[in-house]
Amino acid sequence: MWPGLHEAGAHAFGHALEYGLMVLSVAIAATAIVVVFFLYRSHTDKIKALTENMHLLYEASLHKYWVDEIYKALIIEPLKLLSDKFFFRFVDVGIVDGAVNGVGSVTKLWAEFWKRMQSGQVQTYALYMVFGVLLVLCVHFGLR
Repeated sequence: MWPGLHEAGAHAFGHALEYGLMVLSVAIAATAIVVVFFLYRSHTDKIKALTENMHLLYEASLHKYWVDEIYKALIIEPLKLLSDKFFFRFVDVGIVDGAVNGVGSVTKLWAEFWKRMQSGQVQTYALYMVFGVLLVLCVHFGLR
């Protein structure tokens, strides 16, 4: 199988340690919730004074540390700008649509050329045949 796979698995801890850490983290969280609940109920004046003294920290936590605003400014808006100015306007409209419209224009030009060649007059078709035969003869005898 994979080299070194059995050696890495041999150093793993048992499930008892994992369950113990889960119980410990839940106990710490529950204790913190109970302590904060009783502090908040019994010492509202101290909590109010604390929020007034730490106004910036309180505002930051109230506005979720402005993570959404920072993410929008640093990630979302530049990606929107890149996708609008580069991917849409340059790649999609410029390259993809340009290629499709270019193929359509070339096809239209060829169609106009061949449309003019087909006039419905037999004399014109005979002239084209004579020119074609002369061209074949010139190429055949001229290239040797």
